[in-house]
Amino acid sequence: MLREALARQEFVLHYQPYLDLTTHQVAGVEALIRWQHPSHGLLYPDDFIPHAERSGLIDSIGEWVLNQACAQMSEWIALGIDITSMSVNVSPCQFSNCFLSALVKTVLQKNGLSAGYLDLEITESTVPSDEKMMYTNIAALRQLGVRISIDDFGKGYSSLERLRTIQVDRLKIDRVFVSDLNSNPLNACLIRSIIHLARQLGLSVIAEGIEDAEACARLQSLGCDQGQGFYFTAALDADACEKYLRDAQHGQRADPCRAAQSSQVYYRA
Repeated sequence: MLREALARQEFVLHYQPYLDLTTHQVAGVEALIRWQHPSHGLLYPDDFIPHAERSGLIDSIGEWVLNQACAQMSEWIALGIDITSMSVNVSPCQFSNCFLSALVKTVLQKNGLSAGYLDLEITESTVPSDEKMMYTNIAALRQLGVRISIDDFGKGYSSLERLRTIQVDRLKIDRVFVSDLNSNPLNACLIRSIIHLARQLGLSVIAEGIEDAEACARLQSLGCDQGQGFYFTAALDADACEKYLRDAQHGQRADPCRAAQSSQVYYRA
């Protein structure tokens, strides 16, 4: 079914913007794959990516995602939309592929996109089959100018080991620490520690799963750089995301960290 989905072009990308918590401006968007299944409706990555990895189709699907995301980024830039980063999730299986850096370079050149616009995310809790190749790929990608982020930071067992051995640019704090930030003092302590660690290492920090004004304001007070979540907007299709980005660029959006109820969120899911 996955092979047929590729052939029939049933995959689509949705885009979730993330914001700078100091300036309240859109800092970038994350590309998220969906499968518009003919009988099961819209499927999310957890429903099919594990099967793609086991079947060996993840490289083909990942290449499609990378091409689509870079093409969309290039189109938005040509339209005058002020956006500086496109984040793309890359499977650990892809990071174990010796052709990854060459593929990324080719896709960037094909779409006329500078490497500085691309941010590749690797999930911290998942170990690739070939860690040595992963390190080689990350070094080559950074040499190209591509940024690297560790996704779901804090959930895996090897967080500090990864930071010691891999050169990255950004940490993404997993939503599990953000969801009950205001009611769980331990989560606030952990997030503060992650931000402090990132500062010492020269890394930026983005928090996932922000769903209300209180969590947004608290993260801002803790010094978190960027935020992402339903409080700002859910993942949007390309047209809806373009409208969101245009509105944001022209100031048609209130301060996201204002004191307000979550029901007043713009572009709510």
